[in-house]
Amino acid sequence: MNVITGQTVKVNTDDKTPKILYASNNASSQLLVQKLFAGKCIVDPAFDGIEAMWLIGKNNYSLVMADYMLKHVNGFDVLNNLKEQKGRNFPVLLLSSVKKSEVLQEYPKLNSKVDEVIMIPFERDYLVPTVLNYINGYSVNASSNL
Repeated sequence: MNVITGQTVKVNTDDKTPKILYASNNASSQLLVQKLFAGKCIVDPAFDGIEAMWLIGKNNYSLVMADYMLKHVNGFDVLNNLKEQKGRNFPVLLLSSVKKSEVLQEYPKLNSKVDEVIMIPFERDYLVPTVLNYINGYSVNASSNL
């Protein structure tokens, strides 16, 4: 059950189902992402950067997505922390309403820290296959060149 909306989102909970973390303080975005991935992935919500880092330390994720604008610790710093951890073996995506060029200008080392920046509002037809492709070990851009 989604703690914010009270709605039940059915997910497949077997051990083979990929598990992703979505860090966003936007309840509507949290619910949308849970619905988009229902039956495909287990989505754990984090509502601020501190909670995201705590959950990452306690769980094994196939992928982590974080909004750039988070409470307490921004999404870039959450993802930056992940990239510095030894043994990190999952892709990390930064979602941002700020233009990618502006984010890159503010954080020039972003390309080495984050696998992809996805603009908010995101296209549903782009987000789902992108996430699933990263989980399966390749990026949308790499697969489209085959």
